[in-house]
Amino acid sequence: MELGQTPPARGSLKRKLDTGFQGQTNYHRKVLVVGDHMSKDVRSSTKPCSNHWDYEVFLSFRGTDTRKNFTDHLYSALVRTGIRTFCDDNELPRGENISKELINAIHGSRISLVIFSKDFASSSWCLDELVQILHCKRTMNHIFIPIFYHVNPSDMRKQTGTFAETFARHEERFQEDMERVQQWRAAFTEAADCSGWDPQGDANGYEARFIEKIVEQVLYKLNPICLNVVKHPVGIDFHVEEMKTLLQLGTSSTTTELLIMGMYGMGGIGKTTLAKAVYNHICDGFEGSSCLLNIREVSEQSNGLIQLQEQLLCDILKVKILLIGNVDKGISLIKQRLHRKRVLVVLDDVDRLDQIYALARNGEWFFGPGSRVIITTRDEHLLVKLGVNYSYKVEKMNHSDSLQLFSWHAFNMPHPEEDFRDISIDVVDYAGGLPLALEVLGSELWGRSITKWKTTLERFKKSPDAQIQKILGISFESLEHTTREVFLDIACFFTGVNIEYVFKILEECGFFPDIAINILVQRSLVKIDYPNLRMHDLIRDMGREIVRQESRHPGKRSRLWSHEDALKVLKYHTGSEVVEGLSLNPPIHEDHVISLESEAFANMKNLRLLQIKGVKNLKLDGCADQHLSKELRWICWHSCPLRFLPPRLHLENLVVLDMQYSKIKQVWKLEKNILNKLKVLSLSFCENLTKSPNFLQVPNLEELILEGCIGLVELHESIGYLKGLVLLNLNRCKSFMNLPESISNLKSLKFFHMGRCFNIMRNIADRTTIPNRSWNPRNFLRASLNVFGSLVKLGLRNSNLLEGDFPIDFGGLSSLQDLDLSVNNFRELPHGICHLPKLACLNLAESRSIRSISTLPANLRILFAFSCESLERISISESRLDALVLRDCHKLVDIQGFENLAFTIAVCLEGCLEREEDTDFVKSLLQLQKWKWPSRIERRQISLYGDEIPSWFSHKRKGSSISFHIPSLSDQGVINGLVFGVVCRNKNSLHAWHGEIRVVFHNKTRGHIQVIDRIFYYTTGSLDYLILLQVGVGGGSKIRPYDLDMINGEEIEVSFEFECSQALEYVGVKECGVHLLIIQREEECSMVCSTKKKNKNMIEDNMIDTQPVTMLIRDRPHNQSMHRDYDGLVSYVSYLDRVKSTLAS
Repeated sequence: MELGQTPPARGSLKRKLDTGFQGQTNYHRKVLVVGDHMSKDVRSSTKPCSNHWDYEVFLSFRGTDTRKNFTDHLYSALVRTGIRTFCDDNELPRGENISKELINAIHGSRISLVIFSKDFASSSWCLDELVQILHCKRTMNHIFIPIFYHVNPSDMRKQTGTFAETFARHEERFQEDMERVQQWRAAFTEAADCSGWDPQGDANGYEARFIEKIVEQVLYKLNPICLNVVKHPVGIDFHVEEMKTLLQLGTSSTTTELLIMGMYGMGGIGKTTLAKAVYNHICDGFEGSSCLLNIREVSEQSNGLIQLQEQLLCDILKVKILLIGNVDKGISLIKQRLHRKRVLVVLDDVDRLDQIYALARNGEWFFGPGSRVIITTRDEHLLVKLGVNYSYKVEKMNHSDSLQLFSWHAFNMPHPEEDFRDISIDVVDYAGGLPLALEVLGSELWGRSITKWKTTLERFKKSPDAQIQKILGISFESLEHTTREVFLDIACFFTGVNIEYVFKILEECGFFPDIAINILVQRSLVKIDYPNLRMHDLIRDMGREIVRQESRHPGKRSRLWSHEDALKVLKYHTGSEVVEGLSLNPPIHEDHVISLESEAFANMKNLRLLQIKGVKNLKLDGCADQHLSKELRWICWHSCPLRFLPPRLHLENLVVLDMQYSKIKQVWKLEKNILNKLKVLSLSFCENLTKSPNFLQVPNLEELILEGCIGLVELHESIGYLKGLVLLNLNRCKSFMNLPESISNLKSLKFFHMGRCFNIMRNIADRTTIPNRSWNPRNFLRASLNVFGSLVKLGLRNSNLLEGDFPIDFGGLSSLQDLDLSVNNFRELPHGICHLPKLACLNLAESRSIRSISTLPANLRILFAFSCESLERISISESRLDALVLRDCHKLVDIQGFENLAFTIAVCLEGCLEREEDTDFVKSLLQLQKWKWPSRIERRQISLYGDEIPSWFSHKRKGSSISFHIPSLSDQGVINGLVFGVVCRNKNSLHAWHGEIRVVFHNKTRGHIQVIDRIFYYTTGSLDYLILLQVGVGGGSKIRPYDLDMINGEEIEVSFEFECSQALEYVGVKECGVHLLIIQREEECSMVCSTKKKNKNMIEDNMIDTQPVTMLIRDRPHNQSMHRDYDGLVSYVSYLDRVKSTLAS
């Protein structure tokens, strides 16, 4: 900034805003050394990036070119307008380094106006300053506005003409510092590529008008028009910061490439609100911005897309666009005027690709480098087809934020009134974290009595609010007919049901469920919480309300899901051909007799789905086989009072027959009827069932579930004809004696469960007691090699298997991936398990007699061996496990192959270590990551019993959050990793709870918030649990695999939040901590080079101390009951899969 006029008589280098200074002449000259050439004293005192600006505009120019004319006029105009403008008013002697005050002024300014004149590049100080300004533009959302004052940007970009001669002189002068010259060249090129101001092109050469336009643009950048977001922005800041991080704005990872962000989620979830909030936060960092709201609705109007095109151009160019005429002309105009501009564009509520093609992309995106485009939609697949850089799913609000938002609308304060607290929680639970519902319900209930609250809530549950229904119904209206039918079936009957089960039913209804459900998931109408289908309660209620509005008369609606409506239709025989589905499912507390006549079904000729569930005392008079529909695909009749199904029942189209807990003795007495379409037969817990049906009548059966049939003695020999049988479940069949020999024909069997079948295991083991007509042990062994080679999962839980009792040669199960041998009595692993090539999960939990586990399969990934009370030794030398669960193995003394735990991402050791062993073991385990294979492992979770954070932690405190500062390290120091610690306390000793805890990383210095990981927890009894999460740090600054920067001196807050708000009733965070693993830089290098000797000197790692890690508890209290059925295994495996996926990506 060279303004060569006489400075005022004062020593300050900077000139602040002074209205009395307007008439004075200015004397400015630039001396600036930046980047790697900055002296250490300057670099160390340069002010950090901040959102609190000291100046609004920083003027940069070459004094000999413009100091007495253009720059002086521009400066005066800025000051007159009240814009705080910085100018350097001292001339520094040639060769003197720039003052740190000037560098701070650049960092402390919101906008830099750089006036490129003919002689600008001849000043090394001007070029150094340009490099610094562009660095701030990339890293701190600094606004850079170039002014091309009688120079050609093309000459600047290519460094031709006079610029070629200037840079040639620089190269000659700075031969020993060519890197600095290359920085100047790169900065010159980058600046030329930015959209800027040209007096000839923008004002036809009139400088006064040109300056007016620049001041107008500066004012707009400083005071952008903010969009109205919401009155109570509860919980929005967290998501805004996450979005800003993904958009790569204001960080060292800022990209100059065009970046497209897609936001998707269900209607009413807050996509538009969040998009507007993000827009307000970042819009002033671009050359222009536009937020186009309600695109779906506007585009449906006459010339709607043309109106949107005109608004886009007007918002960014700040000029009124004449009528475009047609969409194609608009596309050409947008591309022509915006292809070089760095802009921010929000496209809200998009539901068709043609909307995007008209506004932002037609083969290629219309906007210039560094632009950001944010698209909100309900259709995730639309974002996939667009190929966006990031897709951000807007999730429902957590319980705490939901209660706060609701309270603002219901009570005008952030919490409920004390008398209304319980019912407020009920309302919030009903809203299910949907902001729209919370606002509507809160406003509806404001100022009303508790009695009115209760009746209003009941009314909403039966008939959703019209405003909520309208917003949510938009997604339904966009579906084609078949997908609508699938959606309504799920909403009325299949929420929370196994997805494979539903697929089979709907496929036979001709609905192509694979395509339909995929579309519903993409549009956030359905969620797959594998293996079950899930649907938000309000989405479900919206679907049911659509059905309810089909007719005032329940008997003329397509689906009857309400018990009251279904009972009324059956009682008064008012059903019709319109009815396709019916559910009779009374509340749990109702236990009275329901008497119906089978003739009530006579008029329901198109009934596909029939569910009778929870009706314990049903009397059905008449001949059901004469009146039930021939179109039935699904019969779910739990607690059926019939001893067998009527012989002439029309079941030729039946796909699933679910008769759990029924009084059935014999399934059917069919003579000639063949159920060709039946795929699933579930007779679980039919205690009166003594023999299985003849399977010749169900030739295409795929799943046979007989769990808990305690009276069942054997299977019919015809089971061997079920060539497509995939699943056979005989768990808890205590009376079951023999397997038929024909079972060896089941070539497709993949899932076989025989847990707690004590008699069959005893007979198979005892070779002298098996009758000739049944399957002998030798045949069983042969089958294990030839037939069971197709098995994927085998369950033998709690089968009283002793040493030498194993009836199966496990070595022949070449496809086996999941083996459950828990709660058995063998002392060593059965022969052949070590040779299973595909075995990934082995469950030996509560096998109390096993003493050693050795020679595990090479590809084993998860080993559950908790509560193995006699276990002394385990060898993992041949395995690289993802998870090792050894909770309450009190006698464990040796883990052979310990070094292989370097590959393990979760280790559970609760109750396995004596207090004096804890320090050495945990220290060694953590150091595996630090020293053994630093490039292979990026995170590990260790679970222990413990009631406090270890004493060696560098930072710890009571509660669920902790703040610390990144230390200033010497050039030799590097952060190698972080260890997060959390102590969980079970509030209810009678309840076991499992789930996940979010680790939220908040960089307070830069305002960035991100969920960097999740911790799995399982609590039971009255003990406290210590969980350590270790993550690696790459390059001394980035947390892997999240690419999250940590810079010296920054303030970081880490908080631990439960994923499920209901968990707060049962478990809480007692204490938390963070420990930085810091090593010397030469050690980091030596870790990578395995040929060099590792030098393990640590700057700041007190783990070397011999004090105990924590007050760990080895033994479980004697009066504490064991939870034999650990229901968290499926969730734990799912958690591990997601962690591995994150690390892989």
